[in-house]
Amino acid sequence: MQPPPKKTRRAKPSFELPAETESQSTAAGWVFRDKEEPGATVIPITSAPAVERLPAPPALAPLSEKPQVSERTSAHPLLIAGAGMFFVGVGSAGVVALVALAFTATPIRLVKGLFGG
Repeated sequence: MQPPPKKTRRAKPSFELPAETESQSTAAGWVFRDKEEPGATVIPITSAPAVERLPAPPALAPLSEKPQVSERTSAHPLLIAGAGMFFVGVGSAGVVALVALAFTATPIRLVKGLFGG
């Protein structure tokens, strides 16, 4: 049986940093690099052009009277039916949980009754 081959260790990759990063001066704008030109062109950042503001909407007049609301409001029939089905579902889930608990507790009650508990 041959020993497993030794794993070769990969050398840590070396990265060459551009000359611009070595200077301690602050950046003054965007740097665009062109493939043909080895140097970098610095384009200074200028202020943004003035933005035209939209006129303010007219002020709303204060309401002197309450808005008219119909006295009889009714909910959508599907909403009423959905709420009813929800409560029926919650109720039946509660009944099933109580029945399961009763079936689980019945043998324990019987054994307690046999031994005078």
